[in-house]
Amino acid sequence: MDEQKNNERRVALVGLSLLAALSLAVFGILFFGAGDFLTHSNGPSDTDHQIGNTDTDDADDLERARLIAEAREKMNNFRTKLDSPYLIVVSESSPLPEEYTVELASLTDKDGKNKMETVAASQMKLFLQAARSAGYKATVSVSYRDSAAQKKLFDSTVQDYMNGGYTLETARSLAAMKVGSVNCSEHQTGYAVDFASKEMSSVGNDGRTFEKYLTDSMAQYGFILSYPAGAEAQTGHDANTVHYRYVGVDAAAAMSENHWTLVQYRDYLNTQIDYLSQYIQSLESK
Repeated sequence: MDEQKNNERRVALVGLSLLAALSLAVFGILFFGAGDFLTHSNGPSDTDHQIGNTDTDDADDLERARLIAEAREKMNNFRTKLDSPYLIVVSESSPLPEEYTVELASLTDKDGKNKMETVAASQMKLFLQAARSAGYKATVSVSYRDSAAQKKLFDSTVQDYMNGGYTLETARSLAAMKVGSVNCSEHQTGYAVDFASKEMSSVGNDGRTFEKYLTDSMAQYGFILSYPAGAEAQTGHDANTVHYRYVGVDAAAAMSENHWTLVQYRDYLNTQIDYLSQYIQSLESK
């Protein structure tokens, strides 16, 4: 009897052991299976990671393209300004081309003695009207000169210097600084005028001299003082307080605000173009 009971206990223990082992196996499968499922369901997969990078790259490419387009637009704007015929530099080192021509209009309705390029003439008429309303006589003494008239003036000025004891070479150099040789004077462009020097000290209704009135007012009509004192080495011309030339309203405003000569303004435009070109290249190389 005791032996039978012992056998029954052994069978029961073996059964319990098998049941425990089976339970552990099932638990392990369920645990690790559930963990693997959660990891793949809730964590970022390799595919998801690749999609995220693609979206970021696309956004970067779009922003780069926008910046390049914006820079190109600015660069083209600077180039358009630089190519304006109103910004042509005329000097002994940069003469007008022989084939240069310009469409002229009279500054008055009388004898038509003084003429300028059509747009410059229109702006000058507006200025003269305003200046005379402000109490100034505002007389234009010199405007457009053709090559024949320029040659005659230059030769006469050379002779005057030679009469003063200068050699021909020195006389020609001094005359070039004062009036310009043929094709080297702004007056041949049709954009320039000289005002009567005797009127510079005259006083208008607001108490300003005409010279001061010119300095304060000309930029808003698109004109600049071509040859300011202190810029002789740069302009290649003697300082001249009565000589103004048309460059356009926007250019005149920038030059007046920054106290630039035409050469300095053109240098600024070229510098901006070079900078933007390098900026675009750096963006395109990324």
